[in-house]
Amino acid sequence: MKKIFVALMAVGTLLTACDKNQKEPRWESNEGVQLSEAERRTVLIEEYTGQDCVNCPTAAGVLHKLEEEFPKNVIVVAMHSAHSGMARDLENAEATRLAKHYALPSAVPMMMMSRMPFSDNKNFNSDYLQWPNSIRKLINTPKLADIVLGKPEYNEAEDKLSLSIELKPAPTLSDEQVGLVAWLVEDVVAGQKLLNGKTKEDYQHHNVLRKVLSGGEALVVKSESKTTLTATGLKASLKDIKNAKVVVFIHKLKGGDEVLAAGLVTLGSGNKPKPNPEPNPNPNPQPDGKPELRDGLSFYLAETDFNSDYSLKFVRLIKQADSGYEFKFTEKPEKDGSEYQIGMPNVFIHPGKNAPAGQYQIKVEKVSHKGDASVGLFSVCVLGQCNSAKNPESYEQEINVQPADKLAAELVQIHYKVPANNPPADGTEYKTKVTISDMSGKEVAHCFVTFVFKKPTE
Repeated sequence: MKKIFVALMAVGTLLTACDKNQKEPRWESNEGVQLSEAERRTVLIEEYTGQDCVNCPTAAGVLHKLEEEFPKNVIVVAMHSAHSGMARDLENAEATRLAKHYALPSAVPMMMMSRMPFSDNKNFNSDYLQWPNSIRKLINTPKLADIVLGKPEYNEAEDKLSLSIELKPAPTLSDEQVGLVAWLVEDVVAGQKLLNGKTKEDYQHHNVLRKVLSGGEALVVKSESKTTLTATGLKASLKDIKNAKVVVFIHKLKGGDEVLAAGLVTLGSGNKPKPNPEPNPNPNPQPDGKPELRDGLSFYLAETDFNSDYSLKFVRLIKQADSGYEFKFTEKPEKDGSEYQIGMPNVFIHPGKNAPAGQYQIKVEKVSHKGDASVGLFSVCVLGQCNSAKNPESYEQEINVQPADKLAAELVQIHYKVPANNPPADGTEYKTKVTISDMSGKEVAHCFVTFVFKKPTE
């Protein structure tokens, strides 16, 4: 059974140590983009998401930045599939069909990138820390074709669309048979659950898949191939046709389903929804003065004002030499059957700094109430993926930290359980410790987080 958690958020960040000959850490992306805009490939991103997925807004923000950076080379389509159990009124049958066809895990956020394999040879990926570099790398390959879309002709009385499509392939693609797909997408204002457990009713959902206009008809690509798309019955799939767009792409029919080229044209004339608040509006937040860096990792912890969604106020630097700093939070938990589920704070990777790339070990453990099986760890979310804590006393997991380009991404979040049929007294404290160690077992950072129980009013 899926559980919804009330989350309080403390934000921490990981910084690499300064080299003795390096005065200040410097961020460097793994993948540059050297080709000109006209030479680059246009990448189709199928973003599997859900309105009840609290981590999906952060992942969507990652993709939104890439669209802004490469407006002609990145096309994102939001896929609300029933297979995740997170979709609500934006659920789409084609998104569900494709999720089953490609055997996508039910976890979201999940992404396919022109249906190309990632480094693990899977054509889907849930680690949005990896997404920017993977997408930049694919953009930085010579394009295989141009898709030139004409001005859409829409007859509102007949609810009929006509759109001219011209394909201009590279010589290597000429005479190849491809599948031509056209989708109707829409910018939609609808509810979205956030990390704080609350639903933002006016969330701006971007390029949501609404209707299949052309389902992969075979087309032999010549030096210049032209066709006309005709479709009817658009309004029934949309909230407002003024915010609709058409995405057209071609894909291989043999040897995989690789998307070879893509294009987008705006159908309506309405206003584009405003972007959602950034997970961290400050691209390089720091306390006053330069942070002191030592061997290993350092944490920034932050207070979070949920009224402004994801705005973060960085307040304190924790040094490895410290015995540990403790943050206390008081919040009403949510009842789930015989238990209260407590959403503990998040630890975030610092944006705009060197990420400490490599293998690490995360450990979360009870400090207080040891040996009491009725309270303790329920689940732990690491890099956006949640796993049940089989042992309420402690949880350990290896992680592969990837460099991230100016991205504040959550590293770990703790969910704690206490009995609901015999609840503790108000003010009862539950203390946990988060430790990060290198693979030799040497601790490089830790902090304490304590939840102060406040019984909900039944």
